[in-house]
Amino acid sequence: QPPPQQQQQQQQASRPQESRQQSTPLPASLTPNVRPAQHTNSIPSMLSSAPASSYPIQPSRLHLANAQPSTTTTTSTTTSNASSAHAGSSAPREDLDSNITQEFGGQDAQQEQREGVKVSGEQAPAGRDGARGGGGSEDGDHPRSQEEMRHAYMEMKDAYGEMKQLLMKSMSECMRLSEDVGKLEGQVQSAEASLSDKAAAEQAARKEVANLKRALDRERAQAAAAQAQAQQSRPAEADAAHLEALSQELAAAVRKIAAAVEAQEAAEERAAAAEAGRAQADAARKEADKLRWEAQAEAHAAVAAAEAERSTRAEAEGATETLRQEQERRARVFHNAVRAAVGRVQSQLERERDELQSQLFEVQRELEEVRTDLRAAQFAAEEAHIEASQRTADAQAAGHAAAATEAAARMVIVRKAQDKMRDAPF
Repeated sequence: QPPPQQQQQQQQASRPQESRQQSTPLPASLTPNVRPAQHTNSIPSMLSSAPASSYPIQPSRLHLANAQPSTTTTTSTTTSNASSAHAGSSAPREDLDSNITQEFGGQDAQQEQREGVKVSGEQAPAGRDGARGGGGSEDGDHPRSQEEMRHAYMEMKDAYGEMKQLLMKSMSECMRLSEDVGKLEGQVQSAEASLSDKAAAEQAARKEVANLKRALDRERAQAAAAQAQAQQSRPAEADAAHLEALSQELAAAVRKIAAAVEAQEAAEERAAAAEAGRAQADAARKEADKLRWEAQAEAHAAVAAAEAERSTRAEAEGATETLRQEQERRARVFHNAVRAAVGRVQSQLERERDELQSQLFEVQRELEEVRTDLRAAQFAAEEAHIEASQRTADAQAAGHAAAATEAAARMVIVRKAQDKMRDAPF
């Protein structure tokens, strides 16, 4: 074998190592478009600062896989399961929203019903303050306790609204984390698909290199055979045209060998690039798995926080129920006291009414007697008036007769005086 071929073989042996040492950039199709770790790490701090609520969040709704690292051999199985789970989680978001709305709607209706009971219990004592003044103050500190219970109820109602808002925020955050997990799983699946394509291309390149090596060996054997045949046919009696043909065949074999060596080098370079791309894709897959595990851990932390919120709100609802029962008990005691006071006042009023009715009947009887006496007095007065009128008429008639007699007497006296005056001499 000539020295140039040995140099070419040495270069061919050294080039794959150099190509493996070089870092080939990962194609854009294999680069996962994932969120940075700083963004995901800030979610637990936000969830830890949220107070407790009581919405029943189940991990099955998030469609999350178990957040445990998997080996390289089981990556495709885990990815297919995760992708199927994400396909289940990619259902319309309105289903989960409708479930949340229905559950919160039922809880809100129960809360409004409890509020109506509480408000009616609060308004009933306020409307009976006047009756309490008439029946005595058997529960003097009742208004203050009612005010304290009303204030505590309003505080618990505000806390319930805040917990519901925080629960909705945590549900939105859980859904966002679920979507991020689905995206990461899709990216991992695409990266593994590209990695399998790269592995297939690498295997094809290696097959091509093996075929080229076999062809190169055949060409080298043919060239050696042609060279030996040319050395054996060097006698003087050999034909010059045959030597020229052999030299041309040898040159063609050398060119084929050089082309095969170049093709082998190109195939090895492609294989090295595929190996580097596979390594980078594997690193990207590991990074995506890490981010997916972090997102799943944060989602589970959000679920645990939501469960804690649910238990806390259940305790708050129990305290609210206790307050409501205490308020109902006090309201019943107050109503019973009011009814007893009203009964006493009513019986006293009935006794006074009976006494007044008897007095009224006595006054009416006396009034009838007075009316009878008055009628008799009026009748006697009328008779006396008639008699007085008759006597007045008789007196007037006697007066008139006396006046007429007196006038007649005066006329007689005057006539006598006139007669005397006529008869007397001057």
